[in-house]
Amino acid sequence: MKNIVTVVFLVVLVVVGIGYAVFSDPDFASKQIFDKVMTEFAKNAKPLESQYRKNSSLLVFSKVFDLSDMFDKDKGEQSDYTVNMQVLAQQVILTFSDGDWAFANQAVILEPFIKDEQVRWKCIAGSLLVRLRSKDCRLGKGVIISEL
Repeated sequence: MKNIVTVVFLVVLVVVGIGYAVFSDPDFASKQIFDKVMTEFAKNAKPLESQYRKNSSLLVFSKVFDLSDMFDKDKGEQSDYTVNMQVLAQQVILTFSDGDWAFANQAVILEPFIKDEQVRWKCIAGSLLVRLRSKDCRLGKGVIISEL
């Protein structure tokens, strides 16, 4: 009887371990941060999109996003992160600040293009790990900012 209980316990332990390995996503929190950054970018993208529709290029400028208001301090989330947005003629470069987070000193390059009369943003270039980007970014479909 003791051996049966031990075997059943080990089988349950293996099943739980396999389930955890299959269904857990170690990058879940990082993907949420990327989504927050893209949402913050979306707040500034409307004028860029209208300019791109008119001229097929973007007005060059830079801006720094302070991400402190995007994190819940009550949950103990860190809040000293910034993102530098550099807009060039045909792309936007989002460079993440240094620190101990998954995005430290990495960048994602957003390139606008028009498909089905909507401005979409390719985000497959840059040093940011592809697995940390949203699904549409990873697949190269382009992000539609108005849907964020």
